[in-house]
Amino acid sequence: MTSKSELIDRRVIALKRKRRQPQKSSLFKLYEQAAEDVKQRLFDAKANPKKIAIVSGFPDVWQELFPTAELISDTEILNFSTSNYDLIVHGLCLQLSNDPLGQIIQCRRACKPEGLFIAVSFGARTLQELRTALIHSEIAIKGGSSPRVIPMGDLMDLGNLTVRSNLTHLVSDRLEVKLSFKSLFEIMHHLRNMGDTNCLSARQSQFTHKRLFTHANQYYMKHFTCPDGNVFATFELIFITGWAPTK
Repeated sequence: MTSKSELIDRRVIALKRKRRQPQKSSLFKLYEQAAEDVKQRLFDAKANPKKIAIVSGFPDVWQELFPTAELISDTEILNFSTSNYDLIVHGLCLQLSNDPLGQIIQCRRACKPEGLFIAVSFGARTLQELRTALIHSEIAIKGGSSPRVIPMGDLMDLGNLTVRSNLTHLVSDRLEVKLSFKSLFEIMHHLRNMGDTNCLSARQSQFTHKRLFTHANQYYMKHFTCPDGNVFATFELIFITGWAPTK
């Protein structure tokens, strides 16, 4: 059972992931882009880590670019096999943890002294248009709103977490990507194929009438359109890099 104090319902995440079909979603390219970006950063830094661990809910995309890496499931307690990694990557799942600081600390402890840690996480601007459309429509129809998109930290939030983890020489930056879709319904279809729909513990358990989504789609089409008549959705990738301290 999920504690009422926990923001994310990990049981729901597990169920959604069993039904996902990521290769049918255009959002999968975001995970590929994140992995390629980490690879490029290592190349630019002339880093050549030997023992690598990657924490991810999408191990396949990382395995292709890091074939020798140990893949770690993004559970709340990370199952590292050693505490002597040259590199640990936390790949686009930090926002799904009930204890993101604990996740970073676990990674830092599993790094060898002066080992490298890189986190890639979705940031607060991710799906900001969808969040706005749903809140506006739910208030208009029901007189109030309920949580439907998980909250995600911004660059400062995630940077502060990493400072508290006792990593050193921290560097943080962000990348914003806008993808085009035909409608709000297509966005939700792609999110469903990724297993990324509402997993909040405080989500409403009753059925949501289609009228709310129809209203939200109309709002979305009015306020967030591309020149070609499609709509856009923002995805923010935040990168945090730090080194384990010398013991």
